[in-house]
Amino acid sequence: MTWAQLLGSVNWDTYWLYVLAEAALSLSPGPAVMLVLAYGITQGARRATWASLGILSANALYFALSATALGAVLM
Repeated sequence: MTWAQLLGSVNWDTYWLYVLAEAALSLSPGPAVMLVLAYGITQGARRATWASLGILSANALYFALSATALGAVLM
């Protein structure tokens, strides 16, 4: 199946609903952002930086597991 055939079968109403939902989810802060903000407000910038670095290192681990397909084996 070619790209033209795949794109021709897209329902545009569903596509625009997807685009709007994705934009709303991309612009809304998640729990990690809320954690860093809470640490920054209550305990200062140093603790917020450490929280941010912890979140980034956990994300790197998740990405590495996904890239090596180990996540599927562990599930």
